Amino acid sequence: MAYRDMRIGDWEIPLGPVGLGAMAIVGGAAYMLGQFNVYGLQFLAYLHLIGGSVVGAAVFAGAFGTLLECIIWNGRLGRNQRLLPSWPSGRRALLAAGLLVVLAGACLLAHQQYQCLLFRASVLFLIVFALVGGMLQEPILRHLRYAGRPAAAFAALLVLEAGIIFLIGEWMTVGEYGKGLTLFQKENRAQWPIAAGGGADFYFDYARNEIVLRTHTLAGDPVEVRRPFAGLCS
Repeated sequence: MAYRDMRIGDWEIPLGPVGLGAMAIVGGAAYMLGQFNVYGLQFLAYLHLIGGSVVGAAVFAGAFGTLLECIIWNGRLGRNQRLLPSWPSGRRALLAAGLLVVLAGACLLAHQQYQCLLFRASVLFLIVFALVGGMLQEPILRHLRYAGRPAAAFAALLVLEAGIIFLIGEWMTVGEYGKGLTLFQKENRAQWPIAAGGGADFYFDYARNEIVLRTHTLAGDPVEVRRPFAGLCS
C-alpha cells in the first residue's frame, strides 16, 4: 500500500486519519506507562477497575502528543528552535540521533537518579522536553522526509512521541507525589489520591510508605494491592 499524507490547508497530516489514530494511541499508551512506571507496573493489571481520571489523563495526553507531532512534522517550531539550521540536513539528523541515543542510554542506566532529580528540581524536565520534544526530533524527521522515506519518518515520529510522552507521564506523576508529600509534612495528611472516579481507592500512603489500591472485581470480589514505596530518592 502506497504511503499517503492528507492535507488540511497548509498542514500535512501523516497517513491522514490512520496516522492521527496511531499518534493518539501511542501517546495515550506511553503516558500511562510513564505514570505506572512510578506507581508500579503491577497495578496495570487492574487498570479496568481503576478507570476514572487515569484513563482520562491518558486520552488527553494522546491528543497532546498528536498535536505536538503534527507541529514538528510540519516544521512549525520556528527556525530559532532548530538544531544548527545552517548545517546540511544529513549531518543535523546524524547529530540529533546520536544525542538522543546518549540521552536515552543515560536515562535507562540511571533512571532512579533521573526520577530523583525530577522530584528535587522539576524544572529539569523543561530542558528535557525542549530537547527531545522538538529540537532533536525535527532534523531526523525532516531529513527522512526529504530523502523520500516518509514511512521511515513516520515510524521515527511514533518512537520519539512515545519517548517524550512517557517522560511527561513520569514528570506529572512525580509532581503529584510531591504535592501529597508536602501536605503530609505540613498537615499530616497521610493519604494522597492517585485516581478519582471508577469506584476504586488508589492512593499514596505516606505514613506506611506504600502505594495502595482497594477496589472490587467486576464480580464484586474485594481486591487490595499494596506496593512498598519509600520515595523517589531513597
